Amino acid sequence: MNKNKLNKSLDLIQPTKEQKERMLKNILEQVEVNKTNKENNYTKEINIMTYSKSKSKKIKQWVGVAASLMVVAGIGMIWKQSNIPTNPNEPQNAIESPANCENGPRKIMNYEGYRYAFINDGTEFEIKENSLGQKLGNVSKDATFGAGGTIYSLNEYNSEFRVAINFEGKFYIAQNVAKSDDSAIDIKDYFNKMGINDRITKVEILDHMGTKVLKTLDKDAANILINSFKQTKIAELSNENYEAIANAQSTGKSYKISFVLEDGTKVENYIIPSMGYVSIGDYTCTSETLQQQVSDIFEGLVQENLPFN
Repeated sequence: MNKNKLNKSLDLIQPTKEQKERMLKNILEQVEVNKTNKENNYTKEINIMTYSKSKSKKIKQWVGVAASLMVVAGIGMIWKQSNIPTNPNEPQNAIESPANCENGPRKIMNYEGYRYAFINDGTEFEIKENSLGQKLGNVSKDATFGAGGTIYSLNEYNSEFRVAINFEGKFYIAQNVAKSDDSAIDIKDYFNKMGINDRITKVEILDHMGTKVLKTLDKDAANILINSFKQTKIAELSNENYEAIANAQSTGKSYKISFVLEDGTKVENYIIPSMGYVSIGDYTCTSETLQQQVSDIFEGLVQENLPFN
């Protein structure tokens, strides 16, 4: 993990300059210690935090939290059924790989007043003819990827949630993650447009890096999570809040949630149950009751601390 990769990853939160330099310094020092130990035939396992990509111009999420849900950031999506888009190179979950921090600027576009993030940071998809809806327009020139491409609706999804893009003869999927001007959205309305409740087959709770499944939930538990998320509002975070969130992540209190749908796709976000924070699109959200509503689901889950002190 090099300094450029970390700087791109830290763009997700945009803390103060002093905080960012201190965080980066601590991580780089820890990596150097690990390298030295290996050279001296020591065996010391160090887990390095990865970060979801997000826009670089505004503070909207904590360090390490995916852009999306819910894309996620950003989102690791695999289309499998024959009547929907299929990924020719499955399985892939690009958001989970630290190497993706080297892929350059986050691939996003603006459409109808909203910011859409390209799934898997621009993974190509093969879209079946009966899945492709009507032409909606063209990707604007201010997009970081796909400018001039043709935007189509997807028959399986509300276009205010996901759309398809044909760019240079290849198809991509993009997902709504926020308003273009970063103004607030109605979270309940956002989930209603997603329309995933009846499509969920299971929910996986993973460690923050997304490398280990800690628990699998059924549809009933999934609905508890979604209903609790619907009640949240966009949080107003101070510098102290951001530091507390970063500390919670480094001490194993942040988890990645992966909603697996019937078509094989995943909708993902991050949550810190003990603090009542959850990432939804490019927003960090909270409610007075979130911590209480989800505490039983995460009780007893343990993950290793991250070298982020």
